Amino acid sequence: MLPLNDGLLGWIQPSPEMGVKIYTVFIPAIAARAVVSRAIPTAQRFESVLYWGQDDNERNLADYCAPDEDADILIIPFLSQFGNGRFPNGFIGSHELRPDGTCDGCDELARDIDICKANGKKVFISLGGGGSDWQLTSPGDAQDVAFSLWNSYANPAVTSNSPRPFGDTFVDGWDIDVESDNGSQFLGDLVNNLRGHFASDPAIATSFPARRSFYNNQCSANDLFRDSNDNPNGPGGRYNLAEWPGICQARPRRMRSCIVVSLDPRKGQESRNVPGYNGLMWDAANSDIPSDRGCNYMQHARNVLDFGATCSNGPSQPLPPAPPPSSNSDWWFPNIDRSDPNANDFVPFLDGVFEYQVYVAVSDAAGLRNAIASGGPHRGNRDNGFLAGEPRVVYLAPGTYELDETLFIFTDTILVGDAAQPPIISASSSFTGCSLVVGGHDRPGNGGELKFSTMLKNIVLHTTQQAGTKDFTALNWRVAQNSGLVNVQIRLPQDVHTGMLWQSLGFIAAPTDFCAGISMGRGSTVQVGDTMVSFGNIGVDYLGAQEVTLKNMTFKDTTVGIRTAGGFAINIFATTFDTVGFPVVFQQDGGPFVSIIDTVSVSSHVFLTSNNAFPNFVLENINIDNTEHDVVVIAGQPKITARTHVGTYVHGNTFGSGPIYQADGPIRDLSRPSQIAPDGNYPVMTADPYPEATVEDIVNLKSPAQDGGFTIKGDGSTDDGNALQAALAHAAEAGKIAFLPYGIYRTQRTITIPPGTELIGNGWSTISGYGSAFANQDQPTAVVRIGEPGQVGTAHIQDVRFTVGQQLPGAIILQVNLAGDKPGDVSIHNSLITVGGTRDTEVNCGDSATCQGAYIGMHLTNKSSAYIDNVWVWVADHPSDGSSGGTDISAKGGVLIEATKGTWLLGLGSEHFWLYNVAWNHASNVFMSFLQSESNYKQGISGEGPPSPWPATDSDPSFSWCDGPGPCAMTVGQYFNGGSDISSRYQLAGGTQQVMNVMAVEPTNSHFYGLCSGGTNPVQDVMRLPDGSTFGDGSQGYGGSWGNLVAEYTTSDVRDAARWSLRANDRGSEQVEITGSKTDL
Repeated sequence: MLPLNDGLLGWIQPSPEMGVKIYTVFIPAIAARAVVSRAIPTAQRFESVLYWGQDDNERNLADYCAPDEDADILIIPFLSQFGNGRFPNGFIGSHELRPDGTCDGCDELARDIDICKANGKKVFISLGGGGSDWQLTSPGDAQDVAFSLWNSYANPAVTSNSPRPFGDTFVDGWDIDVESDNGSQFLGDLVNNLRGHFASDPAIATSFPARRSFYNNQCSANDLFRDSNDNPNGPGGRYNLAEWPGICQARPRRMRSCIVVSLDPRKGQESRNVPGYNGLMWDAANSDIPSDRGCNYMQHARNVLDFGATCSNGPSQPLPPAPPPSSNSDWWFPNIDRSDPNANDFVPFLDGVFEYQVYVAVSDAAGLRNAIASGGPHRGNRDNGFLAGEPRVVYLAPGTYELDETLFIFTDTILVGDAAQPPIISASSSFTGCSLVVGGHDRPGNGGELKFSTMLKNIVLHTTQQAGTKDFTALNWRVAQNSGLVNVQIRLPQDVHTGMLWQSLGFIAAPTDFCAGISMGRGSTVQVGDTMVSFGNIGVDYLGAQEVTLKNMTFKDTTVGIRTAGGFAINIFATTFDTVGFPVVFQQDGGPFVSIIDTVSVSSHVFLTSNNAFPNFVLENINIDNTEHDVVVIAGQPKITARTHVGTYVHGNTFGSGPIYQADGPIRDLSRPSQIAPDGNYPVMTADPYPEATVEDIVNLKSPAQDGGFTIKGDGSTDDGNALQAALAHAAEAGKIAFLPYGIYRTQRTITIPPGTELIGNGWSTISGYGSAFANQDQPTAVVRIGEPGQVGTAHIQDVRFTVGQQLPGAIILQVNLAGDKPGDVSIHNSLITVGGTRDTEVNCGDSATCQGAYIGMHLTNKSSAYIDNVWVWVADHPSDGSSGGTDISAKGGVLIEATKGTWLLGLGSEHFWLYNVAWNHASNVFMSFLQSESNYKQGISGEGPPSPWPATDSDPSFSWCDGPGPCAMTVGQYFNGGSDISSRYQLAGGTQQVMNVMAVEPTNSHFYGLCSGGTNPVQDVMRLPDGSTFGDGSQGYGGSWGNLVAEYTTSDVRDAARWSLRANDRGSEQVEITGSKTDL
């Protein structure tokens, strides 16, 4: 390898149709290039580079440097003759630089360079090129060339007699385009001498290049991978491209971004994720080639670099300044005074950018589209892959937002309509596309499992002007965890259109005829709810997402309410079908488990129609207003004839029955504990937008004028614990809503949320634990607790993230102690708990055995009573938001449930904890509609085995049934240590481990429905019982869903001994899974 230092910048340049993925490339002695530039900032954003001067059709250099242009660096070629005593000379564009230093037209070129630099663009001169005549004869010759270049084209500190073709104008660096082998053994000397001249960083830190690329043509693109016989002229390539990500990552931290390529923008997301990737290079003239959706090639590419998607409607535009309070609404949210930056949102750790705008108010369609995509930390673009580091909350003022093409909602984004006067997003009569709104973006074929943190609130979607288009979808929702809907209405034309669509990889169409909707792929959102669909052909079309809880949905005058044709598990809870042709339809293809609970059908046809002859489903507490139609029809045959009420009916794989698949089970009477179903139904709660509240009802917790005089920073470095505690108490005592602007609120003490609190974050405002108070695992301590032990009162929290900023083995991140007088008095909505993986945390782990990230994610204590609504508890399994921290984290336990006074879990995700994701320790009176969990990826055959490094307590699984590390000793999805009256609806789990759910002591009077598991291991069980027996293996009669499915399991005290004739097989420790939850590996 050439001894090049840290000033080199390199690129790969395949043509756009090549679609080459991004890698770093080794410089051989032919056709390689490097660029010498100033030191790269620690948190460098992705760069776009244009190569100018080789095409007669190009615009002037200055035109490519305009503020709205997308290039960061312009390279101007070539100084093609240098060395062996010659002054560097050649042609730059059409301008000849002669050996004596004179130049025709260089004044014009110097003016353009100055314009570029004034607009924040950098300009490099390229050395070499095709047909170049350069020769370095010795280290001294290389030193002389470097001296000439520096004194003639740079900004030397000492004036010399060297010619200055550009006068006082100077360039920012050099691109070295090596296409011959004339003295290349001294090329390193040239580069090192050039780099040494940079006064800003004279020290030579490393012998590695900063960035690397190849020439801008298709031939180089075809030669990226070395021929298997190492033959430069062989059928393969001559470059060892695949080795460079590792080379980049081995460098000092500030110099790891060393790969830049040219590529098809549609492939850009794959490239952006390669370690060391730093940007894109392309030819200036070709960058102007018009593309589609109002963007040229470079605009598409720039958008790919910055937020992972091609343009949706032309290039990004700058955001307007922060708006004044709204003048056409009295609702509190748009009328908060945001004029004081010290009392407003603040996003720390965002590449040193301090002006990022979280809140944006819009009043028209163009402003809405722009607010979603633009206004990022650099040059007006946001990322479309962040989880928590680049929040955007877009307020839609009352009115109609008419769109001519699909609106794509990015990750880490909340659209908030006016709660008092919800705005309408409508499709125009000339609409182009087949989906009005898409959660995600327009890149088919990519899964939705990374489309985190996407929400709609108080929005009406309207498609009636597209009544003539049959294949049209109002909302294509392919998102992951921490996403949801609140108070959404969808209005469709009669008998056509789909309200909501999930779609699997098998249904992907080409981008040009995308009329079936955009795939959700393996999307894994835990809840969709609080939505009404009126008219239309299909209300919800579920075509392949992994799982979901549909909560509090209403379907009015639709032809079909909910249609399923794929996926693994669906829970339909508290839903109303009013004048619906067919409320629930199972397609023949696909076999997800479906549970339908507390649902009402009014003036509708057959309640459940299954075209699948062998479905697995549960009906519980179904009320129908007439006896004109059958309730359940399977493969054309009535299964439950007309009746007005169904108590509990299970159809499918049933533990203890013979045969396992039960197709003619009885309809049982409904039996529920009064503490969790006081009127016979489980309670339904929704995050309150406080539609009648005005700004006078709000306390801005960052405003000393409102919060009692306390100064709170939210900057991620100040200890805000004492001030935040006092401000919360002030708001509760005043009986006002506590509004927490976005920020990272660091605390070194426990924050107690007092009774009477109504707390609302903005874009998932974050409270983060730090310090010794949470460091002792022998004395675990809450970072945030809701109420003190034994307290009674009310508290409601929404849109808040709770986390730890350091490895804190004693941290209980969120603890609930408070209980109310009735269901829902204490609630948490649309919130998340994280350990590691984000850029605001110092947790950076390379070894799970030494990284005890936190003690427990969420603890529901024995005196508590809480309603947990769409909450995700996550130990990072991958870095997000551009962070580089390691994620080999062993956080002890996910959700510890010891509550006995009434608990409701409506859409819960708990993932990657070390011992368990959910533990039930003598808990009782709990209803869980859905659990999604995934075990820790660092465990298993090749990883460490729990409980080490954690000493197991009485409430923890000991893994005594395992022989050591391996597929047995892995995160338990749910661990049961006694308790009673637990009702669980659908758990989905998967992977290679043997046991996912374990009962050490069986709870009493408890029911579990829809235990699903799957993964790469062909033999898995769904449950391990206290006697060591296991059940749920798909190959043993429990097939379905993700591979293994138990439609019903009830505890032994409930089962009728005559009915439960089969014993569970005793095969030791194997994977387990419970109804209403999902666990992945």
